[in-house]
Amino acid sequence: MIITYVKLWLSMKIILNEGLIRKVLQLTFALVGGTVIIYAYVMKHVLKNVTH
Repeated sequence: MIITYVKLWLSMKIILNEGLIRKVLQLTFALVGGTVIIYAYVMKHVLKNVTH
C-alpha cells in the first residue's frame, strides 16, 4: 500500500517537474522571440530613418 503510494507520488512529481520545465522553456522562447521581433522592428525603423 505504502510502496504504491510512494510510486504514484514520485510519478506525479516527475510529471509536475516536466510540466514546470516545459512552461519555463515556453516562457524563455516567448521572451527571446519577442525580444528578437522588437529588435528587428526597431532596427528596421532605425535603418529606414538613416537611409531617408
